[in-house]
Amino acid sequence: MINKGKKRIGGPKACVFDFINVSVFSAICILMIFPFVNVLCLSLEPEWIASQTGVIHLIPRQITFEAYKAVFQNPDISHAFFNSVFVTAVGSVLSLLVTAMMAYALSVKVPGARLVGYLLVFVMTFKIDIIPQYILVKQLGLMDSLWSLIISTLATTRNIILMRVFFEQLPDSLRESAALDGCNETTYFFKIALPLSKPIMATIALFYAEAHWNEFLKATMFIQSESKKVLQVLLREILIDNVANDAAISITMGKNLKMATVIVTIVPILCVYPFLQKYFTKGIMIGAVKG
Repeated sequence: MINKGKKRIGGPKACVFDFINVSVFSAICILMIFPFVNVLCLSLEPEWIASQTGVIHLIPRQITFEAYKAVFQNPDISHAFFNSVFVTAVGSVLSLLVTAMMAYALSVKVPGARLVGYLLVFVMTFKIDIIPQYILVKQLGLMDSLWSLIISTLATTRNIILMRVFFEQLPDSLRESAALDGCNETTYFFKIALPLSKPIMATIALFYAEAHWNEFLKATMFIQSESKKVLQVLLREILIDNVANDAAISITMGKNLKMATVIVTIVPILCVYPFLQKYFTKGIMIGAVKG
């Protein structure tokens, strides 16, 4: 007898679950995209339209780029933007290197590695690093320096654990073969382990880039100079204090100018994700599941 069709695995219950699953996550996606579209439309509209209250903007009634022109002409925003780019670029590279080295050291079966692993979990569970970080940065003389934002986030427990699990999955035969060829631990790490860890490294690089770009708490703690403020701190001042220091633009910023600043803050980190997307899911699965 010819089987004319294939039954869906799980039957009707699976269909109902899939429908509910898709519906719930579709609703979540809409709720997350909706505010972004509203902010984008407000940033593209003239001030007299954007300032109207009680109106939801999903399609711009009139498009103008004057708000973006004003944003990039503001020297305060330009300086803060490049400060954020510097912290994100340098911080992500250094954080990735330090995290990889720490994770590799913990993946090797040496005395004390398990104890350090337990301490990492303890630190991750209880957020107790803010005051020690402040004291350390002050003792190092890095207050009011962009390097304080980089060094204070050189490695995070979550990323160390993800990468350690990946290194633990590498077969022992690979290390033994490398040892027979005369590779020491340093050579094995840089020439074999790191090249094989591109998916998890891309994932962790995205995590660090997002963390450095959106850093706010430490930036308010460690930075005092106006010229060294990062974009997130300046954005808070613009949205809350409603003041622009550049009198050539205006003393009080309009709503479209505020929203344009928000878009300038969001878009750069969004542009990074498409380049790492093909590694992201694979890296999460590799780092989260130990085979």
